Amino acid sequence: MRAVLLLTALSAASSSTVQAVSIQSCTLLTVHSNAEIQLFHYENNMNLCWQVSCAAKHANGVLVFRWMDTELDYDILAINDVPHSGNTTVPPTYFNGSVAVKFASDSDKTGLGFSVTATCTLPLTVAPPTIVPPTISPPTYAPPTDVPPTYAPPTDAPPTLVPQRPTTAPLRCIDVKVQREPVTVALLAYTNNMEECWIVKCDAGEGVLAVVFLSMDTEPGYDHVYVDDVPYSGNSTLPPPTSSDGSVRIGFVSDADKTRTGFLATATCSVRCTHIEVLADPVAVDLLDYENSMNVCWLVTCEADAGVGILVFSWIDTELDYDVLRVDNSLFTGNSTVPPPKYFNKSVALGFTSDADKTASGFSATVTCTVPETHAPPTVAPPTSAPETDSPQPTCTEIEVPDIGVAIDVIGYTDNMDECWFVFCAADMDGVLYFSYIDTEPSFDFVYVDDVPYSGNSSIPPPTYFGEGIVVNFTSDAGKTRQGFSAMAKCARRCTDVTVRADPVAVELINYIDGMDECWRIECGEEDASGELVVVWINTEPTFDVLYIEDVALSGNSTVPPPRYFSDNLFVKFVSDAGKTRLGFSMVATCTTPTKAPLTVAPATPAPSPAPSPVPTRAPPTNAPPTSAPPTYAPAITVSPPPDTPSDDEPPEDAEQTVSPPP
Repeated sequence: MRAVLLLTALSAASSSTVQAVSIQSCTLLTVHSNAEIQLFHYENNMNLCWQVSCAAKHANGVLVFRWMDTELDYDILAINDVPHSGNTTVPPTYFNGSVAVKFASDSDKTGLGFSVTATCTLPLTVAPPTIVPPTISPPTYAPPTDVPPTYAPPTDAPPTLVPQRPTTAPLRCIDVKVQREPVTVALLAYTNNMEECWIVKCDAGEGVLAVVFLSMDTEPGYDHVYVDDVPYSGNSTLPPPTSSDGSVRIGFVSDADKTRTGFLATATCSVRCTHIEVLADPVAVDLLDYENSMNVCWLVTCEADAGVGILVFSWIDTELDYDVLRVDNSLFTGNSTVPPPKYFNKSVALGFTSDADKTASGFSATVTCTVPETHAPPTVAPPTSAPETDSPQPTCTEIEVPDIGVAIDVIGYTDNMDECWFVFCAADMDGVLYFSYIDTEPSFDFVYVDDVPYSGNSSIPPPTYFGEGIVVNFTSDAGKTRQGFSAMAKCARRCTDVTVRADPVAVELINYIDGMDECWRIECGEEDASGELVVVWINTEPTFDVLYIEDVALSGNSTVPPPRYFSDNLFVKFVSDAGKTRLGFSMVATCTTPTKAPLTVAPATPAPSPAPSPVPTRAPPTNAPPTSAPPTYAPAITVSPPPDTPSDDEPPEDAEQTVSPPP
C-alpha cells in the first residue's frame, strides 16, 4: 500500500502559505498561519524529516497532534529528538524559532500514520495599561498618617503591593467572524499583566458555532482563560467544547508574576436547520426562485405518534452541477430526474446550496406521516426499500473476522461516499468492535454502528459487542471532508452465559495462567429484574493482565471499582499476556425484582406471633432472604478468598494488604 503524504495549508493569508524546500535531509516548512503535516498508510524503511518554522520574525509556534498510529517501539516519530510511537497522546510542542519533526519506520509492520497541525501567532508585547498596578499608592489605599488607625492597611501586606487578581473575564473584545473555513483563536507565549478578549460568532449571524480547545497551559490559579465567563486555569483539564446559536466570548487574564505557554482553540460554523414537525396533515417543503450563494437546511420529523413518513418530490429545477439539493446522503441537481420517494422512520434531512452564478426555479416536495398498525403498510414501506433489521444490507461488504482481527477504516475520504460493511465472527464466537479515532465533518459525514450515528471528532464511539454480526456504514455529503475513522473488529470464543436468579452467583478466576482470554455474559433470569455486579477483590499483573467490565478496564490490585448495575446483560472479559501472573479476581452478581413484597420471602417454619410485627425488618437475621443482604457485606454464597501465594512467583509488596477477603 502506498503511503500518502499531505502538506495542507489551513489559512488563505497568502498564496504560498506553506513552502516546502529540500535542505539536505530535511524539508523546510515555513508556516504563515496554520499548516498540517499528514502521513497516511506509510511504508517500511521510510526516513522523513521536516524543519518547521514560523514566517514572521517574532512569531510563536505550536505543534498539536490530532492522532498518531505507528508500530510501537519500532516506527518512531521524533519531535526535537523526543521519540513517540504507538497510538498514545502526544502533548503539544511550543517553539519560538523552529522545531524538527522526524519519522523513521523499520522493515517490518506499519501503521496508519499521523496528523499534526502547526500554528504560528504573533504575541502581544504591550500589556494593557489598566492591568499594570500604579507605582504610587492612591490615597484610598495608603491614607496619611493622621487618618485613624482603623483605616490603615496592615503593614506586612499593603494592598498597593499586591495587584488585585481579576474575578471576571475582561470586557474589551475583538470580533472574530467565522465563515465556512475554521478560524484559530490562540494566545501563545503570553506576557504578564495581559487582558484580552474575543467575541467569536458566525458571519452574517447564521449558523451554529462550535469552539473546541486543542491545548491550554496557564499559571494555575493566577492566569485564567474564560469561556463565557467560566474560568479555566492550568493544564490538567481543557475547557469542554462549546456550541452556541449566537456567540462565544473567550477571555484571558494574567497576573504580574509567572507565565506559561498559553492556549489554542478552533472555531467552526455549521448550517442551522429549520425544524419541520409533521402531524396528521401533509406539509410542503419547497424553495421557489432561489438566490445565489444560498446554504439552507431542513430537518423533517414526524410527531411522536405519527409513525412512518414519506417525502415525495413534485419537481426539481436547479443549475446543473452547481446548485445541489441533498436528501440525507443523496444528491440531486438539474431538472432531468425527479428524486424518488424517500421513506423514513424518525427524520429526514434536506439541504440546498447554490453558487454565486446562475439560478433556476428550485424544487417542491410534500411530506406525509402515517401511523402504522402492526407493520408499515406497503404504500409507506415497500419491502424493497430496506432489509430486515437483523440482517445485513444487500449492498454491504461481508467480512468474516480472522483470528488476528480486521481493520474497518476510511482514511482521507472523499465527498458523496456511501460505504457499508457487515462484520461477523465464525460459529460459536462473539465479537467486539472498538474505534481508535474518528474525525468527520460534524453533522454532515456520519459513521453508523448498527444505525447509531457518530459524527465529528469530540468523542470516540464506545466498544460494541456483537454475536451474529454488526453493520458499519459510512456516508459523506458533497461539502467538506476530514480524516475519516479507524476501527478494529476482533472475535473470541463465545462468552459463558451466567444466569442469576434468586441467589447470588460468583464469577471468579483464581490463580490464572498465561495467555488466557475468557468472557462471561451475565444476565438476570427473572423478568423485570435488575442486576448488580460487585468486585470483591482483584489482583492481576498491572497493565498486562486486564479485567474488562463492559468498557471499564481494571488491572493491578490498588483499586476496587464501585458496583456496576445492569438491566439486560453485562459482558465481563479477562485477558492475560505471556508474562507474569498473580492471584486473579472474585466478583458477585445479584439480581433483584422490585415488585416482590418483603413479607412473602419470610420462612414458614417459625410460629406466627399472636400480634402482627410492627416493622417487618425486625425479623432475626437468620430469617432474612439471601437477596435482602447486599453482596458486598454478606453474599449468600461462598466467595473464594485470595490464595496465599500466586502460581508463578511472589506478588509485589503492594498486593499483600489487598488480597484478603473483606471482613
